Amino acid sequence: MKKQWFLVLACATLSGVPGGPATAADRLAAGVPAAEGQVLEETGAFETSVRQELVASILAMREKASGRTFSPRLRASLARKLESTTSERLQAFRDAGGLGDIDVLARVPQEPRSLGNPALDLVYTPVTPCRIVNTTVAGGIIGANTTRSLYVNGNTAGTFENQGGTTGGCGIPDTATAVMMNFVAVGPSGPGDFRAFPFSAAPTPPLASVINYSNLPGLNIANGLAQPVCNPATTTCTFDLIVQADVAASHLVVDVVGYFSAARTAVSVLRYQGTNSDNTISGTIEQLRVVGNFTKESASTAITTAWNAHVQTAGTVGVSFCHYQVRIDGNPPAGVGFAGLGSGVVNYGDHQAASTTDFWTGLAAGTHEVTIWVRGLATACGLNFGNFEHSVVVTEQ
Repeated sequence: MKKQWFLVLACATLSGVPGGPATAADRLAAGVPAAEGQVLEETGAFETSVRQELVASILAMREKASGRTFSPRLRASLARKLESTTSERLQAFRDAGGLGDIDVLARVPQEPRSLGNPALDLVYTPVTPCRIVNTTVAGGIIGANTTRSLYVNGNTAGTFENQGGTTGGCGIPDTATAVMMNFVAVGPSGPGDFRAFPFSAAPTPPLASVINYSNLPGLNIANGLAQPVCNPATTTCTFDLIVQADVAASHLVVDVVGYFSAARTAVSVLRYQGTNSDNTISGTIEQLRVVGNFTKESASTAITTAWNAHVQTAGTVGVSFCHYQVRIDGNPPAGVGFAGLGSGVVNYGDHQAASTTDFWTGLAAGTHEVTIWVRGLATACGLNFGNFEHSVVVTEQ
């Protein structure tokens, strides 16, 4: 009987008596069984509590920054925009001061993530199959036990035509360090093989071949593989690739279908000073100022703009407002406009720090202009408070 009473006391202690595990997760950690539904229920309640605390904290920060007390309707509207956002992003948003763009935060529930090490790993980009070498057209047969230096990357005038390739090259950038190639041995004089290796000042042929061939009438042997080429970051690349014919001479045809290059992020920081001329009576949408230009390197990448500035509104605090927006080439981010306020920073106070993040897709490669636009119901909207340095950080990834 004493043994049974001890078990009851132990269960009571573990179930909630002070000193024992209080939640289902704690009970599992202590080795005490609990129903799966109970664990999920309590874990979900904890997650909801954390999110509510983060939302409340962010709203308090935004109230303080604006210098006014939000109405219940405005608080509810802002809170709804955060409902689909992960706790991790809410936490990061709060840690950054809660002054970013809630619309963008809610619209993009997860940050883009990278795989592997951007400094070491390579990203593959396919291209339309294209010929870079055809020694039957130009250059002539590669003799037995001789090498030939070839171009693979870039578009230097005349280089690809001299090796029987496509005029102007095949769109393989100079930054590519490996290329997906298809080697074809055409009309070999006898049994042999091709070896291929990156061009360098002191070439060292590998022991392995990229293709073995023999003189078989009517049959041209092909082989496709990812082939390293000269890396301009580590050596001077007068050419990109060296091919060596072993034992027997043979013509060579090479087609490319894609390339590998380092994963990287291109960043442009456009800085400017606010001045007394950076203000306008903005009853209508208009350009406030030009920030500067950046160069987009690839048509297939996305752009992120992060604007950080001090702004001010002349008028009645809590009533007058100025809505600022970053634009590229005069255009707002896709699907965003001033109607309904869209993306941007709304300032109701005399002055405040402002930041916003926008995402851009579909921009062509080349030079683009970044500008700040404004509209509002105020005597004036400006960027000149305190003559602070402002910046737009443009990231291509």
